[in-house]
Amino acid sequence: MKYSDSKLLANGHWLSVENHETFHLIDESNTSSYYGSILLSGTPTSRQIDWMHRSSVEGAKFTHFGDLDISAISHYLSMKKSLKDDIQFWVPNGLSNDLFRSRGNKELFTKQSSKHNISKMKKEVETDNNLRHLMDLIEETGFVIEQEMIHEIFLESF
Repeated sequence: MKYSDSKLLANGHWLSVENHETFHLIDESNTSSYYGSILLSGTPTSRQIDWMHRSSVEGAKFTHFGDLDISAISHYLSMKKSLKDDIQFWVPNGLSNDLFRSRGNKELFTKQSSKHNISKMKKEVETDNNLRHLMDLIEETGFVIEQEMIHEIFLESF
């Protein structure tokens, strides 16, 4: 049987998680508003996106919890092309320059900003206020934040 023939799909609201360390912290006691979670392990594969899309056709919704960085936003946008309004990017409340400067990584920003077209990405997110604000902060501060640095903020948001 081919992967795309699988009848096992998500239902309800699911969480997509970028890395292993975070994925293993998540359980029903700290993220009970989600029906389940899927580990993307960095860049989402076409198989993962296809499974998420087929699940969304059946009514599933997804929230993506990734790094607060340029690559994670790029990954999210690739999923959004297929999932449309059935996926959102988790952005913490009260996102500020201070958070980026205290927990951010300037070297990673420099590396990622040379690989991605930030201007093009900003156009793609202009209708999403939270994501646009995130992109503006990344660009203003010159820092990005890795997921491991915001575990507690994520888990406290439930």
